[in-house]
Amino acid sequence: MAVKLSNTEDREYKAYIEAVIPNLTIGIYYFSDFFPGRTASPRLAKYLYEQVCLNKYPNMKSYGKTSAEGYEVF
Repeated sequence: MAVKLSNTEDREYKAYIEAVIPNLTIGIYYFSDFFPGRTASPRLAKYLYEQVCLNKYPNMKSYGKTSAEGYEVF
């Protein structure tokens, strides 16, 4: 089931994830890497996982069946 973000979640997603992904270097990243020093909504983690699975970010792939398993940027 697709996650529908609230306006606040959408702003956070764009600021902390969408704006950062194009600038990531090759490596392994975890959802918490996008929010250093703060807690993020689990809904944002699920949304990122869905977007990666839908190939919105062609330079990024999921390592498993949940966002917690990490992402590879290549």
